Amino acid sequence: MQVPDWQCFMDRFASFGREPGIEKYLDLFDPRGTVKHPGMEKPIAGDEIAAFISSALANMPDFLLRPTRWCHKHDTLFVEAECSGSVGGRRARWPALYCLALRGERVLRGRAYYDRATVLCLADPNLADRRDEAYAMALSEEGLAGEGAGDAPINESTVEPIFLNAYAAHWQAPVAERFAEFYSDSGKLLVPGTRHALRPHEVGSYYAALFRDISDLRQQSEAWAYRAGLLFVEWRMSGSKNGDSFELGTADRITLSEDGRIVEAVSYFDTLALDASEGSRKKRQTVFAGID
Repeated sequence: MQVPDWQCFMDRFASFGREPGIEKYLDLFDPRGTVKHPGMEKPIAGDEIAAFISSALANMPDFLLRPTRWCHKHDTLFVEAECSGSVGGRRARWPALYCLALRGERVLRGRAYYDRATVLCLADPNLADRRDEAYAMALSEEGLAGEGAGDAPINESTVEPIFLNAYAAHWQAPVAERFAEFYSDSGKLLVPGTRHALRPHEVGSYYAALFRDISDLRQQSEAWAYRAGLLFVEWRMSGSKNGDSFELGTADRITLSEDGRIVEAVSYFDTLALDASEGSRKKRQTVFAGID
């Protein structure tokens, strides 16, 4: 039986993650492929990709990447991964979610989602209070119960969960207190910038504070894949902060119960991109512009 294109890509992506190299990385991309990481103002292509990975691996030569969950729908592939490498003499470990549009076995459109503060907090004293966050729970042994789940085939006739329709609709006119209704009684939300996993009774307060900080906050679904209770969604966030409008890519990995409620949601976005201080954000971009 012929191996599907997305599986061929996964084999090469995992090989790059075990032994990162410039040529291996470039071989992941279609000649017209693009990629965008947190800290990049726009997607890069061609020689810019080569320059990016050369610089990234030079700055973090012990970088490793281990895929933990993945799911595809047609030419869209989501890969959740554990990344690690040394920053300021300390070993950092952070979760990342990759949303990829494939052309055959190679990436035509690649978007990486993670929080740079999770990495930079080890070297930047201004981010020291971020070192004790619970975000790494996304990579815990409990969290990896679904490891390898991407091996299972997708039933294309049932890929659109009712949950996604309702959740995406709620984001068009969000009410903070109503978010808890989407969670099971024992559900949890892991989000960058919080010290512990949020339980349903805390979710409303989290979103209320977010809406106070960002007016007219909305999220529009851009891409998704679903299988066996595991939902990946790529979003386009928009709103206004300190009087300035913005757009920001985000992504979620959501584990659903049999009755379609959230057991665990892990949100992927770059908190530094929402930093009110433009100067400090640009300074940090020079330290770590992202690594795949």
